[in-house]
Amino acid sequence: MPWRIGIGSGVVVITYAGLIAARPDSVHGGVGGPAALLTLCAYTLGAMLIASGPVVGLPTAMVGLLPVAIAINIMVGGADPP
Repeated sequence: MPWRIGIGSGVVVITYAGLIAARPDSVHGGVGGPAALLTLCAYTLGAMLIASGPVVGLPTAMVGLLPVAIAINIMVGGADPP
């Protein structure tokens, strides 16, 4: 579904542009401010839309392996280098 990727990208770009234009103080002041919460929600929505676009075309077996791949990525990425 390419429209999901387009809408998700649009949400992210509009959020970013809005933050640049508004320059809210609460983003720098802490995570509890309204601008920070709005930004978090907008970026999460955009990321979910962008990620859900290609997942629709994946076979069921591949979607079932996604949690396994995430767990392996966390374990390998968290290992300390020698």
